[in-house]
Amino acid sequence: MIGSGPADCDLGYDSETRYSIALISSSGVESEEPDVPVNDDGSFSAEIVVPEDFRTGSALISVKGSPYDDCDYGGSGSCASYVVDLEIEP
Repeated sequence: MIGSGPADCDLGYDSETRYSIALISSSGVESEEPDVPVNDDGSFSAEIVVPEDFRTGSALISVKGSPYDDCDYGGSGSCASYVVDLEIEP
């Protein structure tokens, strides 16, 4: 599986910025993927390998490392995040 994510604004990324990616099953089982580099504009690309023993069914890919990971817009609960829902098939 290949994923990518663009950003349309200047988030102040430098050449050291990296995102942490995790594949998470509906039961909370997690498969950590290697950290991926982030381009100056916030875009990134990664190939996600689903382990053979990973649980089938609903899952998601979560990306951490963005300036928006821990936002709190005054308690409104409105935050941007990098999450993609998917189905893992046998």
